[in-house]
Amino acid sequence: AFGAAWKAACAAGGTIIVPKGEYLVEALEFKGPCKGPVTMELNGNLKAPAAVKSTKPHSGWVDFENIADFTLNGNKAIFDGQGALAWKANDCAKTGKCNSLPI
Repeated sequence: AFGAAWKAACAAGGTIIVPKGEYLVEALEFKGPCKGPVTMELNGNLKAPAAVKSTKPHSGWVDFENIADFTLNGNKAIFDGQGALAWKANDCAKTGKCNSLPI
């Protein structure tokens, strides 16, 4: 649903409205360039999966790339990357190697 909404808004400019609620989402990529201004109204919470796993190199859980005229609005919206799960799964604070992250 997020991908289709982004594709439509990016193709002509527009607004994506995410209603209140909690959304369990895998990796999301919002890429431009877009043909007009895009606004995302995030009223719900995005939550990463609980399973600790590696991500693709140089990518994250929610990526916004190469977008001009983009606005992200949210009223108490939360991006919950499940970071506390990763703290137990690795020692990246000591080694700098953070390979087993949920985000």
